[in-house]
Amino acid sequence: MAEQSRKVEARPPTGMDELGQNFSRLVRLGWGTVLVPWLAIAAVDFVFVAVSAALIWGQQAGDPLPAGGMQAILLQSISALEIAVVLTLRVLLFRVLRDLAMLGPSSVMSLRDVVRGMLARLGPTFLVNILVGAIVSVGLVLCVLPGLVAIYFLAFASYLVAVGQSGVLEALTRSATMARRHVAILLTGFAVAAVFAGVMGCSLGASAAVIQGSAGVAGGLLVGWVMNTVLGYLAWLWWGAVYITAEQRDQAWRIRKSAVSVSEPPVGAEPGDAPEDVPPPQV
Repeated sequence: MAEQSRKVEARPPTGMDELGQNFSRLVRLGWGTVLVPWLAIAAVDFVFVAVSAALIWGQQAGDPLPAGGMQAILLQSISALEIAVVLTLRVLLFRVLRDLAMLGPSSVMSLRDVVRGMLARLGPTFLVNILVGAIVSVGLVLCVLPGLVAIYFLAFASYLVAVGQSGVLEALTRSATMARRHVAILLTGFAVAAVFAGVMGCSLGASAAVIQGSAGVAGGLLVGWVMNTVLGYLAWLWWGAVYITAEQRDQAWRIRKSAVSVSEPPVGAEPGDAPEDVPPPQV
């Protein structure tokens, strides 16, 4: 019995164990460290929402705004720009979350350092988001299934670029490798994200039912912004835990592989030779 108890205690944590631990830790640490830049990004998002709401309310009040198809095109353009900008800023903020999880709270020195680090990766992160979005859009047009496959295998691409682990094109292939290696972790991430999306969809539907007409559409935008800011923060922390857990497990695998290669050098190699094909662990 004592031997079985020791075996249970010695059981290494699974990926799901580490995912839960990372999410719990990020929730505790995140409120004081990344909440301010998150709210700053939410303020940028609110500008887009306010412009869209003003256009809708203005049409209801009879203001001389573009009507019909032109207004629809204008609103869709604002929405597309909002998604591109806000998504890029939120992905860039994963760099801070990663440092917080792997290096501790002391690694995030000031808001100025946060902004400086985000701006350093702004161009590549925006580019990879556009590239992934284009690939997914084409896949969704081609009978939907290819788009869903692209969403899965490219899930890590933006994160890898934002934290400085890969270039834009390299991130696509590396993301596919990580997606094959961390199936359970990634599928859990999508499942929880679907729950968050369902809660937000129900909230928007309820607000549209209460407020009728154009005011209901504009009101739904504002309600959506509130829900996206509050619930979106928890969803963002969850995805951060998914990404960080996968990266940590990859690092642990590389360390184990390096240790085995050093302890068992190939025939003809000197005992002190280091393996050339194993990259050093990245922190």
